[in-house]
Amino acid sequence: MFRNAKKNFNLPSLFARALILSFITGLTLFVYWDVQNHQFLNFDDNMYVSSNIHVKNGFSLENIRWAFTFTDVSYWQPLPLLTHMLDSQLFGLKPGPHLLVNLAMHILNSLLLFLIMAKLTGAPIKAALVALLFAVHPLNVESVAWLAERKTVLSTLFFFAALYGYIHYTQQKRKWIYAVILCLYTLGLMTKPPILTFPVLLLLLDYWPLKRFGKLAADPSDRTDVSTTPANRSISFWRSDTGMIILEKAPFFVLSALSLMITMASVIHQHMVVNQQLVPIYLRVYNLFISIIQYLRYCHVNLVMS
Repeated sequence: MFRNAKKNFNLPSLFARALILSFITGLTLFVYWDVQNHQFLNFDDNMYVSSNIHVKNGFSLENIRWAFTFTDVSYWQPLPLLTHMLDSQLFGLKPGPHLLVNLAMHILNSLLLFLIMAKLTGAPIKAALVALLFAVHPLNVESVAWLAERKTVLSTLFFFAALYGYIHYTQQKRKWIYAVILCLYTLGLMTKPPILTFPVLLLLLDYWPLKRFGKLAADPSDRTDVSTTPANRSISFWRSDTGMIILEKAPFFVLSALSLMITMASVIHQHMVVNQQLVPIYLRVYNLFISIIQYLRYCHVNLVMS
């Protein structure tokens, strides 16, 4: 299936693919171009940029060191702070250019999503529609038009780039591609930790649509001898191609665990953890059900009014 997807993706001419990429870029620019006229918000923008002495002063060894420590801004996220420093170095405190950088990243994310979907499905037109929906979806307005949400568009950029690289890796099995994917994922974790589920996504993609497990299961050489001991069967499994597919995700899981520990340490350092003394477990469970009921009631009211 994946081989056919690759073949189908090559069916549209280079001009057609360039036209799709240009249309996605143009429509996204049209929708978001007004962000150049926006101002800094008093909600987190001041903490990240406009009132942050380290960011406003641009690059210096002291400011770079500060970005990699547990800052007083939020959880550990050095790369967004470094990009804000670079913007301040280049544009000063003019909010328009800062937000246009957000927009440029969002455009790159939309283009990468198109390439990923087209490569996986072999349906460039449908992939273009998915990318366009992502580009102009209201849920992404906050990430583009709110400067403090630079971390979201930047982490998405690393996430999509690593995902696109992984698709190529499954075809070519080059070690340097694997190393690049690890680097991109590391940079993404240094931007925003919620992408730590990336290795789980890779395993899901291996199952479908890449169907790497299905192909290997059909290979008689991948079967283990049931007559051997459990220990030998375990060793044989991890030495098999299926086991290697799982093991190749191990470095990504290690990075996810490290990111989780660093993030927890940073939020504890900032006293951002809501403990059970402040909000007990029973109150959290109660709030869960109340929130669900209120959400369903809100949806019902809107449905009736429409």
